[in-house]
Amino acid sequence: MESQNNNKTKVAYIKGESDSVQVKVKKALELLGGIERFVRAGKKVLLKPNFVAPFKKATTSFELIKAVVEEVRRCNAEAVIAESSGYEFDTELTFKTLGVYELGKELNVEVLNLDKLPYKKVAVKNGLIKEYLISDIVFKSDVIINLPRMKRHSLTDITLGVKNLFGFLSRQSRRLIHSVNLNRGIAQLCSMIKTDLTIVDASSILETAVYGNESRLGSIIASEDILAADRFCCELLDIDPDSIAHIKMAGDIGIGRGDYEIVGEQLETAGASEKSKSFKKMLRRLAYKLMFILETSSRVFVRRKSILPYFHYYFGIRPVIDKRLCNSCGACRDVCPVGAIDIKKKTINNKCMHLRCLKCVDVCPVNAIKTKGFKGKSN
Repeated sequence: MESQNNNKTKVAYIKGESDSVQVKVKKALELLGGIERFVRAGKKVLLKPNFVAPFKKATTSFELIKAVVEEVRRCNAEAVIAESSGYEFDTELTFKTLGVYELGKELNVEVLNLDKLPYKKVAVKNGLIKEYLISDIVFKSDVIINLPRMKRHSLTDITLGVKNLFGFLSRQSRRLIHSVNLNRGIAQLCSMIKTDLTIVDASSILETAVYGNESRLGSIIASEDILAADRFCCELLDIDPDSIAHIKMAGDIGIGRGDYEIVGEQLETAGASEKSKSFKKMLRRLAYKLMFILETSSRVFVRRKSILPYFHYYFGIRPVIDKRLCNSCGACRDVCPVGAIDIKKKTINNKCMHLRCLKCVDVCPVNAIKTKGFKGKSN
């Protein structure tokens, strides 16, 4: 189904379980005019996936990244993968747990931990925050391909292409934006970074940004217009795009055209809408904002070390051992990437704090390790 209206931005929508991700990506790009429209020989192409946390279901699929790298390489261009994890997670540990460096070796592509690279000060127009620290590699790349993972989000309702650019910010800037106005900050950032192509991993929809359950969609969505891609994804999920604050703000300040035509499959909503603005949700968002205000004050006046991981560890999800059930087999200890488990004492220490990968929960043969915290559920 392809409209003849050439004044609208194209959004390629490919779905179905019969084709591989590689085939879907190729189909989507062909509908947009081919990868050659965006990538030229000899150019440096920055790929920005979502590696927010050490859970593959919460991150951009390696299959999608492989497919895009193959397309970029076909143009005789150089692909680079770059990302910084969520604020409360350690990026290096997240990369190692996910196997990102192994992926880079397999594809012969450089993988960059943005936390270890320089940031550039960029002035913010009409903002309470006067400047953002944005990864310098953004301004040294010829092409930026945005590869977000479709997910719900406890603070922004949804995280797609516009929100995925948040990983280009320094942790200092992210902290300040969370403290002042998160949605406006996301929209302003999007006006400062020009993306050439957005390809959304809509293989499933995760009910939260990290720890939620997922519902299968089996889709790929692509567009050169980041706002059009996000608005289409909202409609696919039966969500009014203008009800998502950062997406509406992005449109209001003139990011992209946002007006699109669908090419590929016909739109059939996934029926995954959650439109209610519950009191509980508002309280949670207020609590997060207060946490970041406290974090900002703490970093400025008291200590350099972040307190946010402590909040997330003790009030969010963390693994705990039920000593009555534990048989000291050592399976959890052997799989723990950070050595946080003491088998003799049957305890998990706070080395787990910056990762919380829950591998121990999955591997325990006697179901002795539970998840505890605000969103935790017993196994």
